[in-house]
Amino acid sequence: MTPDCCSRSANSTRPRASGWQPICWRGKVFFRQATTRAYFAAFHAAQGLLSAHGLQASAHEGVQRLFGLHFVMPGFLSKEAGRALSALQARRNEADDRLVVDVDRSTWQAARSETLCEVAAIGQHLATAWPQLKLGIDLGKA
Repeated sequence: MTPDCCSRSANSTRPRASGWQPICWRGKVFFRQATTRAYFAAFHAAQGLLSAHGLQASAHEGVQRLFGLHFVMPGFLSKEAGRALSALQARRNEADDRLVVDVDRSTWQAARSETLCEVAAIGQHLATAWPQLKLGIDLGKA
């Protein structure tokens, strides 16, 4: 079964994606790219959280380390959120670097679930730490 975006864009000359759906183009579904994008959504959310607390990392691994050290280990975020970011980085590396590995719907769905877990945890932390902020995090269409 293909996502809804494919049925609408099967004859399109441009790739289309809808929200958290994988990229669809001419009836083909691109789960590899969707998995990578899910990682980057979580990565940038983690970077934003670090930045809001005056922390900065120069590499992806540094973001992951600071995220765990300053937010997961002290208990501000769940261990599940920390594991989600780690798992997403592994999935992204596999999707980008190991082209012989098939990235299918189940891989994308796991990445999507991990991204939602991590972004929701960050949103809850920010809403608690700074209730005056009006966050534009809407996971309703996810």
